[in-house]
This record gives sequence, structure tokens and C-alpha cells, in this order.
Amino acid sequence: MEPVFEVDAGAVNGEVLVRFVGELDIAAIGDAHDGVVGVLDQNPNGPLIVDLEGLTFCDSSGIRELLVLQRLANARGREMVLRHVLPNVTRVLEVVGLSDAFTIEE
Repeated sequence: MEPVFEVDAGAVNGEVLVRFVGELDIAAIGDAHDGVVGVLDQNPNGPLIVDLEGLTFCDSSGIRELLVLQRLANARGREMVLRHVLPNVTRVLEVVGLSDAFTIEE
């Protein structure tokens, strides 16, 4: 059975909120990308909040996709903020030297 990855996206209180649930790896980055692009297209204002509380796994391809999404948001004049970053994701960010590349909500 393949690992499950879900994207829950919408606008809440003037923010574009995207929740990633499951494993953000090479098999899931297309779904992650499409989910974020879709909600950004539908909601042209406000910051992009990416909630990572539901991630059970994130590898380097997932981190790369987060960078791609951040550039996409920035190109549209919007900030991207990571919310609920769990220790497993924090560790990957530290290992690849990108812990300072993202705005992380405390």
C-alpha cells in the first residue's frame, strides 16, 4: 500500500491556509504543488500559511518543493510562513542547511 498524502487548502481570515498531511516525498510533490497553486489562484491576497503539523515524513524532495512554493508565493508578492513545524521536519531543514531559508511561525 502506498503512503497517503493529502492537501487541505482554503482561505481563512485573510490568509491562504494549506495543510499537508502524510508523507511529503517525491511521490507527493505534484499534489502539494497543484494544491498550493490552485488555492493561490483562487485567493489572490494574503500570506500563504503552510501548516505542517500533519506531516509524518518529509525528505529532501519535500523540502525542495517547499522552496519552490515559497518562490512561487514571493513572485506573486506574498509571504510564505511555515506553521506547526514538527521536529522531524526541523531536523531535515537543519541537515540540508535551510533552517534559516523559511519564515517559521513559533
